[in-house]
Amino acid sequence: MLQEIAALTDGQRVERMTENASHYKVSAATDEGTWVLSRVPTRGRGPGNFVLGRPGGVHGTDYVDLLDYGEVLLMDGAGNILRAYPLPGVPPQGLWVTDDAVYAFRSGDGGLPDSIICRIDRLTLDSLVRVYPIERLEPERVNQYEMLGWVVNDVLRSPFQQFVPDEDQLMVRDTETLVLVDLDTLELTRLRQ
Repeated sequence: MLQEIAALTDGQRVERMTENASHYKVSAATDEGTWVLSRVPTRGRGPGNFVLGRPGGVHGTDYVDLLDYGEVLLMDGAGNILRAYPLPGVPPQGLWVTDDAVYAFRSGDGGLPDSIICRIDRLTLDSLVRVYPIERLEPERVNQYEMLGWVVNDVLRSPFQQFVPDEDQLMVRDTETLVLVDLDTLELTRLRQ
């Protein structure tokens, strides 16, 4: 993670997301702590003061733009960050918790077109992030994601429209089909046309 993000106090770093128009959960209390979707607050920052790190390097590893940066945080009861999972360029929109894992997801849009699904194992706290681009990515974007250790998938036939978490499965609705998400690998299986 960027040293500049880590150096922020929790008050400077954490702005809990609020429920969005899709009514996805944005926080969940568990035995290990509270999982929270967060953005770095941008209020009070002047123009040109939204970038932390070394611009000109690799986005996500050398610098981040706070306008497209989000995190999944594990926090203790006092509101301290226990663990952070940065998602530069693809701030998550929803959270879903199962007995085994925490899932964060984002549907791409006109400004940030890539969709993601993130799985965090609740026992080991290891994470897997899969990027589902809506268009062929330029090599620098592929490199950006791969440098973060993420898996870049093939281009989607149509964009994710809605995530549908259920008791024991996660599905994604796109403009053409309903898609089942493998809860371990995050790979997609089309259910119907």
